[in-house]
Amino acid sequence: TNPKFTLFLLVCANLLLWVSNSQSIGSDCEDADDMVSRAVEYGMKGNIKQAFRLLTNAVNQCSNHSSALGNLGYMHALAGNRDTATDLLKRSLMVEPTLMEPWVNLGNLFKEA
Repeated sequence: TNPKFTLFLLVCANLLLWVSNSQSIGSDCEDADDMVSRAVEYGMKGNIKQAFRLLTNAVNQCSNHSSALGNLGYMHALAGNRDTATDLLKRSLMVEPTLMEPWVNLGNLFKEA
C-alpha cells in the first residue's frame, strides 16, 4: 500500500466527519457535501480518478467548500502539482482556518520544496 494514499484516506475520513457535522448554505454547497462524501468512498475503493472528478465538481459548485478544497489540494500535491495544491490548501484554510489537515499538507509541501 502506498503510504501517501493511506494518508489521503485518513485525511478524507477526518474531513468527512467535519463535512457531515457542518451546515452548508444553499443547495450548491449541500450538493458539494454529497460529492465530497462520495469522493471519499471512491478513494477508499481505489477509484482515484472518480474521487478527483467529484472533488473538482464540488469546488466548481461551491467555491468556498473547505473540505473539497483541502482534499482536492491534497490530491494535487500527490500528483506533483505543487502550485495548484498550495493554492487550494490556502483557500481551504481561508475558509476554515482551524482545520488541521490542510495545515499539515501545506507544511509537507513546503518541507519538500
